[in-house]
Amino acid sequence: MKKYTHLYRRLLLLLFVVAATGVVLAQQPIVIEPLFEYPVAPENLESLEEKSNYLMEHFWDSLDVKNKKGVSQHALDDAFSVYCAAMRFADRETVHKSIEELLKRIKNNPALLIQMTKAAEDNLYDGRAGIVSDEAYLPFLRNVVKNKKVSKLRKSRWEQQLRRIEASQEGTALPHFAIEDRFGHKGNFEARHKMTIIEFGDPECDDCRFSRLTLETNVDLSRQVNDEKIGIAFFVVSPEEGWQAEVADYPSKWLVASAEGIDDELDIRQSPSFYVLDAEGKIVAKNVTAERAAAIALSGLENAGN
Repeated sequence: MKKYTHLYRRLLLLLFVVAATGVVLAQQPIVIEPLFEYPVAPENLESLEEKSNYLMEHFWDSLDVKNKKGVSQHALDDAFSVYCAAMRFADRETVHKSIEELLKRIKNNPALLIQMTKAAEDNLYDGRAGIVSDEAYLPFLRNVVKNKKVSKLRKSRWEQQLRRIEASQEGTALPHFAIEDRFGHKGNFEARHKMTIIEFGDPECDDCRFSRLTLETNVDLSRQVNDEKIGIAFFVVSPEEGWQAEVADYPSKWLVASAEGIDDELDIRQSPSFYVLDAEGKIVAKNVTAERAAAIALSGLENAGN
């Protein structure tokens, strides 16, 4: 009977999220035995934010943090996905406090900290994540990296990930990096336009070709590029011999260059990966689609009064 109570509570929470977002579930969710009984917000809390804040404050109350043997990773991933569903609608301060309290409770359990960081990675960072948030993910990375009970081998990948994310957070200036353009000129990249779209990719990548078409056929964007108010840069992340021939027909107004090894320095999660910079070279957005990058650049230009 307890098993069905768990499932009923999770169904209630999922229905709450679906009703709030208008999302239609196309398929039946895979049922996973939960780690603990997921909380349900009291009925006297009326607003979506109030309910979400309650779930942020109490979601992990029943988690057994003293279990040194670890837990089912699948069950933990499932719990974290439900946690993230409520995170979307909670206020920022409550989310921060919730994460801080969770990490405080598990800091003396390295096995659980490792598993929780993996769950955070799957749900807040990688390409399958339901909600992508550096702000929510970074506390997990920082805690697992600084924890002396976690071996260097286990956390080496997360150390690299942390370094890349911290080097390219939204709102910070994009670090200068070495490039070699398609004509053989070498130098460091610096943003020189009121808004700049950067594509990190590979000219032989099908998705990169489609993204190029998306940008080239955007009439409003092309007008601003021709007027040199918006700049577009295409950087080949892993250049191979003869890469220049592959980009010979790219638009003359675009900066097209190689930036070998840049994916070791910046947070580049897929190919292609788009960044948008403002006039000061600060990152406005990253790891967005070509369509979204164009919209952000045009909006930024409009908001700047140009």
